[in-house]
Amino acid sequence: MPSQEELQLLIDKMAIQELAVRYCDATTRGDWDAFASLWMPDGVWAESAPFSGGFSGVAEIRNRSKAMLDAQDVFIQICHGVVIEEISGNHARAHATVQGIARGLHGSCINHVIFKDRLVKSDGIWRYASRDLHNIYYDDTALAGKRVLTRDEVAAVCRVEG
Repeated sequence: MPSQEELQLLIDKMAIQELAVRYCDATTRGDWDAFASLWMPDGVWAESAPFSGGFSGVAEIRNRSKAMLDAQDVFIQICHGVVIEEISGNHARAHATVQGIARGLHGSCINHVIFKDRLVKSDGIWRYASRDLHNIYYDDTALAGKRVLTRDEVAAVCRVEG
């Protein structure tokens, strides 16, 4: 029978993996309140070339992400996997492999990235203290497909009802 510590480690790993999936889900649906809830108040977000930049504080991370992604006609983010590198008390380090697909006024892109994450467990909930996005592959070939659902329609499909 697993010890209480072993069970807690499994619970923490599952929560961290779900956090990464919720991040991609919130950005895909454009649910910026859900997105903001995944961050520590003083969180830090950074990205490597070709989009190099960074933001500090949950309000700035939310507002800048919203501005960038709401300008897209199509935006989909898919988490392919999370590796938890270390959990020590209420702190953890992990990395996630993610694919993004976007199309907007300024063109299209498909990219594959690694997020290097520092996480903090606060009030029993894991949140991002920092996310460093490292672009691995970037393709700006025009996306030829057709959008079938708007982001609002995607959000409606995902909404839990009564």
